[in-house]
Parts: sequence; structure tokens; C-alpha cells
Amino acid sequence: MSDEAIYENALAGYLVAKEQQARLRTWHDDEIVAFARYFLEKRPEEYAEFLRQEKEFNEIEPDLALAVRHLIWQWMPDLDFPDCDELFGKFRDYVKSDRV
Repeated sequence: MSDEAIYENALAGYLVAKEQQARLRTWHDDEIVAFARYFLEKRPEEYAEFLRQEKEFNEIEPDLALAVRHLIWQWMPDLDFPDCDELFGKFRDYVKSDRV
């Protein structure tokens, strides 16, 4: 494969990723807070465990992360995976911000 072909391939991948990023939903603080309230109401024990893991270890165990993503889809059933993943990340940021 030539250098030019490698460059073209990398550029095409970059452009696809940039388009996908542009299509992501923009989450507002009030939506993140609303999800936090929903999470706390529906699964208080998992909510407390999520906060503990995030604050103590800065990571979430895979089973809990999957359970939270399923809860996000219960809260917003038509959400696609990238937007669900984005909300999951924004919720983690919210927890780290000590606004909880």
C-alpha cells in the first residue's frame, strides 16, 4: 500500500468519525440531572454503588456499567448506542463534579 493510499484511508476514517461526532446528541445539564434522579429513584442501591466506584476508583465495573446503560434505554427507549454512551460519560462527569 502506498503512502498516498494510507493517507487517504486515514483521512476517510477521520472524516467518518467527525461526521459521527457531529450527529451525537448534545446533552444539557438538566437532562443529566433528570437521569440522575431517575437512576436514584429506580435503583437506589446501584446508584450508591455507582457513586462509590466512580469516586473511589474512577471506573465502573462492567456489569454495573451495562446495567446503567440498560436503565438509560428504559428512560429514553429510542436512544441510539452512541448517544447512550455519551450520556453515560456525561453522568460520570456529573458524579465527579461533586454536584451529587
